[in-house]
Amino acid sequence: METILPQQNNSLANPGGVIALVAGDRDYKPLLEKAQEHNWQTETHFWTHGMAKSLKKISTYYPLDSHYKSLMYIIGRNPTKRMYKLKIDNIIKNWEWNENIMKCFSTLELLGWWNWMNDKSAFLYFDDKKQLEDAKYSLMCKYPNIRAGEMQRSNNGPQI
Repeated sequence: METILPQQNNSLANPGGVIALVAGDRDYKPLLEKAQEHNWQTETHFWTHGMAKSLKKISTYYPLDSHYKSLMYIIGRNPTKRMYKLKIDNIIKNWEWNENIMKCFSTLELLGWWNWMNDKSAFLYFDDKKQLEDAKYSLMCKYPNIRAGEMQRSNNGPQI
């Protein structure tokens, strides 16, 4: 920790800004205190559960809880079988497509959850039919070469 504390030639030695810490560990308290000694405003951004009380006391705290849909996603098969499922084909599995899928979920303000079935197909999971239809429309408009089809939903949940 000592190596990142302000030193004479460090930009922290010049006051007048805001340091935003995206972490909740109390180990960062000395860093925030040192920044405050140099007249920097301090903020911490972290999940409510797990946020150190000592950081809340010495900095302006912004919980991330309501932003989780923008910050995380799930990749893997849905074991509950209770969600609606959209199969997309004619795509290539890579980080660019993960990003495209995440943008679709994020634009619709939904938690992203998908599972790659192979190198050219993925299942996208949704809580209700409207979410699925909105995502299908969004993807088809932006990427007209993909194929998208809804999977059947039975009384016990969607078919795998």
